[in-house]
Amino acid sequence: MKRILRHLLLTMVLASLTACQSSKQKAHELAEEAVYKPVEYINASIPGPEIVVLPGEMKSVNATFVQKVTDNNIRDFAELELSKANFRVLERADTQEFFNEFALAANLGDAEALSIFKKGRFKATNWLVAFDVLKAEPVADVKQSVDGSTLGALVGIGLTLAGSSDAGRIAGTAIASIKGNDRSIIWNVGMRYKILDANSGMQVATGYFEDKLEIKSSMQSFLGATQEQASSVTLDTLVQRLVQKAVQEIDGSYKTGSPAAPGAQDDTPDVNLLVQNAVQRKLGGASMAMAASTDHVVDAVPQTPGKAGKTRINSARERQIIEEYQAKAAQYRKQKDADAILLVIKGYFNSIAQIDRIALLASTCSSVQQEVEKGMEPLYKLTAANSDWRKFLTMDVSNVTYEIVEQDDERCTVKVGGTMSMTMGKNPPKVTPQSEEYTLTKENGHWKVCTTHFS
Repeated sequence: MKRILRHLLLTMVLASLTACQSSKQKAHELAEEAVYKPVEYINASIPGPEIVVLPGEMKSVNATFVQKVTDNNIRDFAELELSKANFRVLERADTQEFFNEFALAANLGDAEALSIFKKGRFKATNWLVAFDVLKAEPVADVKQSVDGSTLGALVGIGLTLAGSSDAGRIAGTAIASIKGNDRSIIWNVGMRYKILDANSGMQVATGYFEDKLEIKSSMQSFLGATQEQASSVTLDTLVQRLVQKAVQEIDGSYKTGSPAAPGAQDDTPDVNLLVQNAVQRKLGGASMAMAASTDHVVDAVPQTPGKAGKTRINSARERQIIEEYQAKAAQYRKQKDADAILLVIKGYFNSIAQIDRIALLASTCSSVQQEVEKGMEPLYKLTAANSDWRKFLTMDVSNVTYEIVEQDDERCTVKVGGTMSMTMGKNPPKVTPQSEEYTLTKENGHWKVCTTHFS
């Protein structure tokens, strides 16, 4: 018997040492996955036109995503990759005078206003490029758990009845110590890019890409030794790789040569014509409708002149347009802030409905996170104990309404109304009216919910 016990002890020690070595190796492998990986741009040897990257749109309502990825992240990624592809990128363009007005005029396709704002460092700009996240959502969430308590008890009883009480006790304790859980979340993210003519504001090309990301986490415990690991490829890494795919297409399909040399009579290439020619070469003269595919779409190029007509604008008219666009830009910034506020408060309620601890903490102020943890503790325990909890518990927040009643640059109040319902098993839904006000403030540039109403 003593020989058996010594053998078991030696086996456990060796297993622990092996686990330490494999953990170190796995950590290096996971870190390698997240390292920035440059891609090849086939026309990088050809200088591209001057580009300004505009702020993009974020359509996702998922709290985890909007807190991890912002339009500033995407612009930084895009400027980096476009520079690597040998486009002349006007970096930090948003620090230039009238940038917001210039970007708004481009999005509205207002050639008259563009001719006013396209001065100074914007004068040589040929293309305006925007990258929009059209969707970002977890499409699958699978959990599995292992608990050796029951099996350990059975093995211990079996060996004891067989006359080996010491071996039964040791083996039963060892097996009962086995704990483990695995979680795998699949994200689907879709990104669109669009190229605008900097003179007319007209959209001359667009494309769309999708990609999936699996975020994995696991924990195994045996005899008090615990091993945890998580995939290190993050959502912002996925977005950066989508930007790389978009820039590869822009470089490979729409860059047709370097612009005219500085000082020439007209140093602005006909962007529409360049892009049309590139598209025709890419498709071999085929109809644009044949370009669509399941994961990649190229829109038809408008058959319009590439340049806005250069007309003289008197000083009074110029002042009028500047004042109009300053007011429009201020209103646009306020509306964009309002959109971000509503995304966060909706994401907060969706996180509660999905019992998503990570997303919930991402959408709340640090000052109330302890209160949130306490209020959600019963639900967290429920999901930890049963990976199939969604089969018998459903929370519906689709009928909750949101209204901004007060808003400034750093703080706002949202009135929440409508109803929230909870269904357990085959019981009828329990409907709870919502009639509370929530305060949101900005933390490090992100809107966060700073009021909780947990009873």
